[in-house]
Formats: sequence, structure tokens, C-alpha cells
Amino acid sequence: MRPVDFAKALGVAALVLLVDVAIAIGVVYVYAAFVDTGHPQDYYIFVARWSTRIAGTTLMFVTAWICGRRRPARNAYLFALVLTAFYALLDGTSVLFHDIFTSSFALTIVLKLAGSQIGAWLAVRSRARIRSEVPL
Repeated sequence: MRPVDFAKALGVAALVLLVDVAIAIGVVYVYAAFVDTGHPQDYYIFVARWSTRIAGTTLMFVTAWICGRRRPARNAYLFALVLTAFYALLDGTSVLFHDIFTSSFALTIVLKLAGSQIGAWLAVRSRARIRSEVPL
């Protein structure tokens, strides 16, 4: 990967983190307002965790798939790995690395890494299929 690809991965990771947090806030709001109301704020942390594990993993999958298809010359697997590493770094930085060295955080990042690697695999597979279908 070229240095510009690392910069792109950082920017995309920041965007994915912002969208993931926005989705988590929305899910927690809906859950707290309509499903299970009247609890203190700490009660809803489990909803945010599961929201980011599901929505965030899906976002990483889609992002790695799209980015992997856009630049066939770039190593899609490495880009997905760097994307996930930057995501984890930005996520940790956003809370000043407070309580991120837990099994819960590790599970969340491992799920996002799996999603991004599956997205990269699908991108590589679809690039190969498209290449084989193009007549010479």
C-alpha cells in the first residue's frame, strides 16, 4: 500500500466511527424512549454495545467491500486491517483510552475486524469474477 492509502484508511475509519456512534445514539434513544423507559443512563450501555457490534461490524464489512473494489491494485486485506486498526485507535482516543483494555472492547474490535476482512474477501472475489467475465 502507498502512503496515501494509509491516509485514506484513516479518513474512512473516522467516517465509519462517526456513523457508528450516530447509529448507536439513535438506537439507545429509541430503546430508552419507547422500549424500556425510566432507567438511569448507565443501564442503556449494553444497548449501545450491541448496537455498535451489529451496526459497526456491518459498516466495516460494507466499507471494506466498497474500498476493496474501487482500487484493484491495492491489497484489500491489508487495507481492511489498517482500516480496523485506525478505527480501534480512534475509538480508544475518543474516550482517552479509558476502559478499552477489556474483553468487551476486544470482542467489539474482533467482530469489526472479521467484518472488514470478509468485506475484503468479497471485494477480491468479485474483482476476480469481473476480470474473468470481461472478453479480451
